[in-house]
Amino acid sequence: IPLSNFVTKGDNYQSKIFITAFDKSITPEIYIGDYDSVPDADRTATNGYRYSMKEYPPSISVIDGQGVYTIKGNSAGPKSYSGLIKILQNDEYEHYPFHGGYTVTNRMAVVSPTKMNLLYLEVDNPVSISVPGYQASDLKVSISNGSIKATKRSTGEYIARPTKKGKSVVTVY
Repeated sequence: IPLSNFVTKGDNYQSKIFITAFDKSITPEIYIGDYDSVPDADRTATNGYRYSMKEYPPSISVIDGQGVYTIKGNSAGPKSYSGLIKILQNDEYEHYPFHGGYTVTNRMAVVSPTKMNLLYLEVDNPVSISVPGYQASDLKVSISNGSIKATKRSTGEYIARPTKKGKSVVTVY
């Protein structure tokens, strides 16, 4: 169960991995990585397949039957992961496959003049500023050639006042 299917580049993706019914006296092992599956007609618990990891990486720590998979979103685009949950059942280990996916997006800021297509000199120009994934009240904003101040910081509404002709660059922290 992911916290979110979308993360911004540089932030962490996090998902809980678990079997919904488990015995508290038995702690499963959770591995992320590629695995093999081989048909096995005698096995019914895992859909007639025997599973094994191609390489056994360190297992994810498990607390109360749940592991938390965390990875930094280093590059934009769709990402996927898979692995196995290994658990002792009836005196032998069973392996249960899982997979998940998420999307990493580049960070971006949206700066929109709300009543016109450009900013006028020495006039109050209403501007709306937002950054997906952040509260408007957490933003710090500046403009290259004039002043900008919040009118409703909680909703991302500002007044920009350029002081000279030319390009205005709005910087959002």
